[in-house]
Amino acid sequence: MNIPSAQLNLNAWRTPPATLRIRPGEIHIWRINLELPEAEINLWESLLSADECARANRFIFKKHRDAYIAARGALRQTLGLYLQADPSALRFTYATHGKPSLAAEHKAQDLRFNVSYSAGVALLALAVAMEVGIDIERVHDDFPYQEIALRFFAPAEYALFCAAEAARRCEIFFKYWTYKEAFIKAIGLGLSYPLNQFEVSLHPGVPVQVLSTPDPAPGHSLHFIAPGADYIGALAVMGICTDILLWAGGSNSA
Repeated sequence: MNIPSAQLNLNAWRTPPATLRIRPGEIHIWRINLELPEAEINLWESLLSADECARANRFIFKKHRDAYIAARGALRQTLGLYLQADPSALRFTYATHGKPSLAAEHKAQDLRFNVSYSAGVALLALAVAMEVGIDIERVHDDFPYQEIALRFFAPAEYALFCAAEAARRCEIFFKYWTYKEAFIKAIGLGLSYPLNQFEVSLHPGVPVQVLSTPDPAPGHSLHFIAPGADYIGALAVMGICTDILLWAGGSNSA
């Protein structure tokens, strides 16, 4: 079942209920602000594991370190709400290409998740018994997106990109990019799966889907997500998606 993608309407992002539960077929997406005061960054950091803290300290620039800490802390806090567990006690395992999942002791609810962040805003997608991938990008045109599209887009994608009006090419670039990123994250292969080896359809009136993959992904769906002005997001679901709920997360009270 294909459902309408989340529209460009900030009112769609609602305050979450006190009790959180994901029903079969539902996807919950959280939009979380990562630009926080130092005191809140320190609180998020207190939730992280030793390996997460080590990774945070490998960032050269403080703004990148703080964004990672805020995103990782928000992930732990939000998962803790669904699992009714101590966020700092959660453990993760990592697939071959780096996709995280909850460790065996947290598997009873079969909660799956994926997170992405860009320029101070994070998106977190959660589902039960379905793999999800999510991507968010801040839309800006001060980089060589024409050259990047030539290198990373499939031939049909690049042809549609070039055929578009010049004023729309930046937006089309980011739509393609976020859909492709969300898909490879959902299937757990990350950038080991070449972006130019599969095609995303963006034809008017046709549901967005992945075409011409070496390993077809039956039952998948792709959805446009609008995190707010100057941002574009995309969600990929490996399974039957019946509803998407959008939650506006807080900071340390997510």
